[in-house]
Amino acid sequence: MVFTSRVSGEIVEINRGEKRVIEEIVILSDAKNNFVDFGSQNPNDMDKQAIIDKMLTSGVWPFIRQRPFNKIANPEETPKSIFISGLILPSCSDYNYILEKEKADFQTGIDVLKKLTEGQVHLNLDKNRTNCHTLEDANGVQITKFDGPHPAGNVGVQIHHLDPVINRNDLVWTVNPQDLLIIGRLFNKGQFDSSKLIAVAGSEVKNKQYYKMSVGACVSSVIDNNITEGNNRVILGNVLTGKHIQANGYIGFYDQMITVIPEGDQEEFLGWLIPTYPRPSISRTLPSFLMPEKKYKVNTWNAW
Repeated sequence: MVFTSRVSGEIVEINRGEKRVIEEIVILSDAKNNFVDFGSQNPNDMDKQAIIDKMLTSGVWPFIRQRPFNKIANPEETPKSIFISGLILPSCSDYNYILEKEKADFQTGIDVLKKLTEGQVHLNLDKNRTNCHTLEDANGVQITKFDGPHPAGNVGVQIHHLDPVINRNDLVWTVNPQDLLIIGRLFNKGQFDSSKLIAVAGSEVKNKQYYKMSVGACVSSVIDNNITEGNNRVILGNVLTGKHIQANGYIGFYDQMITVIPEGDQEEFLGWLIPTYPRPSISRTLPSFLMPEKKYKVNTWNAW
């Protein structure tokens, strides 16, 4: 399994975690950004094995993940279906904005997926939103629109309703829409271009916006001098499912968002028992559940 570097340069550090598992390979860019030309090809003119070989050689194959267990898909197996979720999860990036001008690469990515399964390629959208043309006009997919609150946007919930994993040998693959663009660029341009639009948000971010970044880029490039002073927590991802990282950490292979919120390490007398200020609550712990539309500034402690 190949993981391709986004930049050309020199390996300067290999960081290991528990049991000497490799966690990071740090590459110092030579500022030349030389890349391997894998050649542009139309996936509709290729057979399945040729497509798999190209994806494995170039390093885009790990963007395809397998259910159950959400691990990298095995290229020697065939899934019964492949799922793409275009629904927006709470506090996450907006695919309608990200994909608005990416119709060609997105469609090419779909054409690739169609060659990898004998079943359906499912594209699931939000029934209550106006979706961009890239999503609505996608060809060769089964479009299903979901209605309902979170976790309707979780791809696992969508798999459960449309093509559940029942038998021991059942396999379903999933691809994130923005990762699918990277696969499409490989076949359209012949390059491993892992650039993404990374949303930088959170109450402590001064300029909340999208930044064009690459897999493996240092997050300090977009949060230095862009967050308020104080003890903040930098989260790779959203506040519900993201991972706490240091301010000089790196964009992971599947990440699409950076969130910065207060750490929440201030002690309070009797804690949440005294409603000294408005706090969010979806479990009716606090009276704020009576105001579901009200917006709150939260930290890592006071979300109930």
